[in-house]
Amino acid sequence: MKGFSKLNKDNNNQITSYAKKPKDFNSLLNKEVSTCDNVTIGSISALNNGLMFIIHAPQNIKYEIPTYFIRQHDQNSVLVDISAADLEYYKPKISF
Repeated sequence: MKGFSKLNKDNNNQITSYAKKPKDFNSLLNKEVSTCDNVTIGSISALNNGLMFIIHAPQNIKYEIPTYFIRQHDQNSVLVDISAADLEYYKPKISF
């Protein structure tokens, strides 16, 4: 984990917080992806050049979402900082 330091101006105390980002993005493959408003959008089928390629199998809906939108993840799922209303922007121009 990487720590981000912030200097508090009031008493010059250094505050360190930790952002939990995956070190090995390949560990995200096949995990279920949900939006910040708890809408499941599919599973990660591939990762390439900072993008997650997500496919929602029953409807064959596809998304390309940058990995920097990952808010948190666990062994089975990934939560992204995108609302379901904004997903239209992340549909690929070219099918994969």
